Amino acid sequence: MGKRGPPKTPTVILAARGSWRAGTRPEEPVADPGTLRCPACLKGDARRVWRRVLPLLKRMGVLGQIDAEMLTRYCDLSARYRAAADWLIRHGEIYPIKDRVGKSAGFRQWPQVAIAGKLATALLRMEQELGMTPASRPNLKVAPHEPQEKNKSRFFTHAG
Repeated sequence: MGKRGPPKTPTVILAARGSWRAGTRPEEPVADPGTLRCPACLKGDARRVWRRVLPLLKRMGVLGQIDAEMLTRYCDLSARYRAAADWLIRHGEIYPIKDRVGKSAGFRQWPQVAIAGKLATALLRMEQELGMTPASRPNLKVAPHEPQEKNKSRFFTHAG
């Protein structure tokens, strides 16, 4: 049986909201923001998506190094979606089929219609996870990260 109900709210978001539940999950991992580099496997349009989207997501504070694989998949799927959508713009969504004597027997959908639809669904799910849709942003609350120096300062006192 799968997970039921809405996804759990990350602890950092609960803490930013001032919720008492933030203290009930001390074991939740925290993503290291680190530096994300465009992987060599991304080429062409996928690489351009990476360069366009990465700075936007970093400014929103929703990415960590652990998210590099998901972002790579997003960029790849986005480029593939664009290619399928461009193909459909050039050729249309349907094509005529003919019977054995050459008479028109109806129309069929190009396979690119289904491909673009599946890619669009997968992209929407990723976009919602990353807060890239207007409806998903109100639910995504990210606490600002404290600079590392501030964290270390609590261990040192000034003599004087």
